[in-house]
Amino acid sequence: MKCIACNVRDAKGNTELCDPCRLKKWRKDNPDKIKAYLKRTVDHRQKHRDDNKEKIRIQSDIRRYGIAREIIFNRDNWKCQDCGMGIEYHIKKWGKSFDIHHKDGNGIYSKKPNNNPKNLITLCCSCHCARDNKLKPKIKRGEKLIRDESEYRFPELRKLVNKRAEKLESVKAAKKIIAKEMGVSYWTIESKYFERKKCVLVATGEGVKNGN
Repeated sequence: MKCIACNVRDAKGNTELCDPCRLKKWRKDNPDKIKAYLKRTVDHRQKHRDDNKEKIRIQSDIRRYGIAREIIFNRDNWKCQDCGMGIEYHIKKWGKSFDIHHKDGNGIYSKKPNNNPKNLITLCCSCHCARDNKLKPKIKRGEKLIRDESEYRFPELRKLVNKRAEKLESVKAAKKIIAKEMGVSYWTIESKYFERKKCVLVATGEGVKNGN
């Protein structure tokens, strides 16, 4: 006999319901028992966390860095390696300990994490964000949006656009295609294509000549 609720699975026992439908009905008829069970589960998990904070933290460090973070902190004398901030001031300012940064960007979420201690460095929250903001465009889009010391801030991007434009016979069309390939807006490519370094323009006098 088919289940009277879903009419798909076979009914079990004297309830005329299949197991999934019987369980669904029991949950609907016993909300207080469900709430009590969930509360016991949450309380048990929280108690486990409270009783094993240090163990859980070390396990988390090993998953993320392959090593306990204190080893890196000790090596770096418990100071941010970019700005020199000490641990006491960092805890007072940010309410937590230092961050560990992967120099090459290959952390826990990369395809090939690199947890070699030489690739790990102690940073404060602010310096960690600054390094990541510089590193992420390179990881995501390669060298095309990385600045260098030439007149134009993004010469590799200009080369790519110009090369593609030769085939398409349109710089605008090339920019649109490249923007789609890189996962950015057209205006991101448009602005970076023309962006120059002001210091270079001033130093060479081109800024005055061009009226910039």
